[in-house]
Amino acid sequence: MTIPVQYLELESLYAATLARGIRSLAVTSAEGGEGTSTICNALARRAEVDGRRALLVDLNLYHPVQVTSEPWGPHDVPKPIAYGRSLALIPAPSKELMAFRNKETLGQLLAKWLEQYDVVIVDTSSLNAINRGNIPADLVCSITEATLLVVLAGITSTTQVQSAVDKLRRVEANLVGAVFNDKFNPRLVSEILRELDRLPSNRLTEWLKRWCKRSILLNYRI
Repeated sequence: MTIPVQYLELESLYAATLARGIRSLAVTSAEGGEGTSTICNALARRAEVDGRRALLVDLNLYHPVQVTSEPWGPHDVPKPIAYGRSLALIPAPSKELMAFRNKETLGQLLAKWLEQYDVVIVDTSSLNAINRGNIPADLVCSITEATLLVVLAGITSTTQVQSAVDKLRRVEANLVGAVFNDKFNPRLVSEILRELDRLPSNRLTEWLKRWCKRSILLNYRI
């Protein structure tokens, strides 16, 4: 899934993070498959539209967006892959993974990237994922200026979210907000429009669709 850069929801997210001067941002989640990679990609493209040099770093070893053909570690970082005029990606590492668990090593890498790019967005694995080959998401979040937590509405439990937040607090990560992914929890207006689409198209059904789309109450996000 790709989020268009002109979406108002993305604009609000960008305005609350990178547009405020935040240069390094980690995007994480409580569990896997909640949409962190989609948010990272959208924010990176929005930063590029704003004329900023943006680097997207994939440290999500559970669901990497792209894996390089040649293994790399913290001491032989590959040249970023260009994805536009000022947008680049560093694919997920695949060797010397234990070295990435050193906060100083991660901090040095981030500092080096910030010398070359205006903003660095890091896609992490989920906070509650435990695996000996994983790069701990809370450690990554602790070295960036800010962290966004993506939550899959209607799927991720309160207990899972609380556990993730507790981990961020323990490492003193700067949690600036949460993004609620409505993929499996659509708004009321979406459900009504879906049902209207089942009916024969006529003046009444088309009027009702237009009214639903304009309704402030039906489009209100909780």
